[in-house]
Amino acid sequence: MTDTDFQTSTPSTGGHGQVPMRCTAVAAAVINGRQVLLLKRSKGAFRGHWTLVSGRIEGEEKAWQAAVREVREETGLKPITVYTSGNTDVFYNPVDEVMEVVPIFVVRVAGQEPVELDEAHEDHSWLPLPRAIDSVAFPGQRRALESIAHFFMEKSPADFYRIDDFRP
Repeated sequence: MTDTDFQTSTPSTGGHGQVPMRCTAVAAAVINGRQVLLLKRSKGAFRGHWTLVSGRIEGEEKAWQAAVREVREETGLKPITVYTSGNTDVFYNPVDEVMEVVPIFVVRVAGQEPVELDEAHEDHSWLPLPRAIDSVAFPGQRRALESIAHFFMEKSPADFYRIDDFRP
């Protein structure tokens, strides 16, 4: 996702005296065991910052489908399980005067696959969760990783988190 991604769609609600909300992007915490994959952005306003996999929802995609596609496009990795994390990153976009809401998914992958970055990223790192939490650029992603540590790494996730429609 680039800094111009948030300038291309119209907020769904809004009016005088309020800040509308918009949800047109997703993020994915790619995990393998107790490690999280972070990507270092190579372009745009977030250049040089470490983030989760993220990107826009395209066409008629469901949010979880966009997360799976973004993982494949940005890393070349093949998801084996997809969950909703129950977390969002919510932030103010001053360019469009909207609150951006970004649902965060948890995507498990097999550890032996090599990461193949796309052109939007210059580096990647598999980090233990405490280091990933300290390294990620966005506060909402930081909070989500803290929750993911508890609900997906310290114990097995509850069945209701699993996206049943996902097929590897």
